[in-house]
This record gives sequence, structure tokens and C-alpha cells, in this order.
Amino acid sequence: MKRPSYPSDLSDGQWKRIERLVPAPKLGGRPAKHDRLAIVNAILYLVRTGCAWRLLPHDMPSWKTVYHYFRYVKGFKLLPRRWVVERTFGWLGRHRRFSKDYQFLPATSEAIIYVAMIGLMIRRLAQE
Repeated sequence: MKRPSYPSDLSDGQWKRIERLVPAPKLGGRPAKHDRLAIVNAILYLVRTGCAWRLLPHDMPSWKTVYHYFRYVKGFKLLPRRWVVERTFGWLGRHRRFSKDYQFLPATSEAIIYVAMIGLMIRRLAQE
């Protein structure tokens, strides 16, 4: 049974654009319980709504699985273009997770910013 979609979910076209960038499950281990799209949608939901990890809806992968992928996937590089900073802060202001500094580790805050911007850019690239 397919779960109802959330506004933060990626469309099929958006997912096709980034699917190759999301690491596949490791070979030799147990089979993946959740598909990568469900995990990415859960991360986007968390960043958009600002909920706590443990408060992810029950129709999404478990928070431990989502958090594991969130911590594992890093590697985006910043571009040295100063003129985009204020506009970027405006875009980030749409995500509740940034209204307060919920994160203990600066690396987690940095990763949440990356996820929010990936969500924004994939929607613009897919033009949907």
C-alpha cells in the first residue's frame, strides 16, 4: 500500500535527477528494508517541518534509518559567490528547522542546510 504524499516529497521527475547521487545500499549486507526515495523524502520532510527525528510519521522509514542516511550522505561543496548569501538565508527561512538552533553538533546544522538547498534546487531543476 502506497502512503499519501507530503508536500515535501519529490516527484518522479525530481527523483530521477538525483537518484544516482544517493548512495546505494552496501553490497553483501542484508537487503534494504526501505527504498532510497522514501529515505530522501523523510529527510526532506524533517527539514521542511522542523520535527524531531523521533517524531517522523509512522508511514515513513524509522527515524534511526533516516538519521543514518542523513549522517552518511555528505560531500557537497560550497561555491564562493558572496552575492547569493542573503537570498539563500531567505530561502532557508521557509524551513521550520531553522527557526531555532535545535542541533547540538554544527556538522548536523550544516548537513540540514545542504538538504534544504538540495530540495529547493531539485524542484527548480525539474520545473514542477
